[in-house]
Amino acid sequence: MTQKVVIFEDDALVEDALTRLLTSWGISVVSCRNEMELLEVLQSSPPDALPHVLLDHRLGNGATGLDLADQVGKSFGNRVRLTLMTAETDKAVMDGAARRNIVVLRKPIKPIRLRAILRAHTAGANIKRCDPS
Repeated sequence: MTQKVVIFEDDALVEDALTRLLTSWGISVVSCRNEMELLEVLQSSPPDALPHVLLDHRLGNGATGLDLADQVGKSFGNRVRLTLMTAETDKAVMDGAARRNIVVLRKPIKPIRLRAILRAHTAGANIKRCDPS
């Protein structure tokens, strides 16, 4: 499973743990700290090899992963695979993700679920559900 994943996570410990996990699977990882960095990474990627983006939901300053997903969508349409990572169970968050066709991965992250999502996306599957656990 060779691919590139971008992590947009404001918690350094979570970011580090995800980076270690993904690199142990042979996945290339880039971490972004702000919207501009994320858009630059996506713009510099080959159009036929856009990375999978793991978005934290609560980003600070009132911003959310869904807000950022909207920005990515404006620039790239539905060509970028997004996964929203959150510990929240708020129905509005889940509904917002579903409307945007974004997979939700509940925190704490279970490696087996993350790996399944990445494999499905690499295989071209279109996942349209939220992770209930």
